[in-house]
Amino acid sequence: MNLRLVRNAYRKDGIFGEILNESGNTIFVCLERSYPSVDESDSSIEVYLPKVPKGKYRCVRGEHKLSDLVPFETFEITGVDGCFGILFHAGNYNEDSSGCILVGKGMGFKLGGKDRMITNSVKAFKEFMAIQKECDEFWITIE
Repeated sequence: MNLRLVRNAYRKDGIFGEILNESGNTIFVCLERSYPSVDESDSSIEVYLPKVPKGKYRCVRGEHKLSDLVPFETFEITGVDGCFGILFHAGNYNEDSSGCILVGKGMGFKLGGKDRMITNSVKAFKEFMAIQKECDEFWITIE
């Protein structure tokens, strides 16, 4: 199933959005790592950007590994200029991603803080893989 990712918050604590199915229904929330940059029109303003620019990307199933963890099956977003290893996986916080897309079921806040997070990520990732069980690749449009 092809998907669409709609980003709706570019924050220091992450880039937050929604993943929509082909019918336009939200099926997951998502979080990407935010990287500090400067506003092109005013260099005194700090902005936060994801690694993957807006566009349409082919996602390919394969076995991958995060740092020293056990290999697992997921999809890699291909065709991102200057980047490789951009994966879909579980994680709740900005620091759980180095540019990958974390999937979740809801939004929340870290305990005792103002930083946002996504919730139920392990469950959401299992559902994500179940939805894509019949395909070895799909396209995602990132807005």
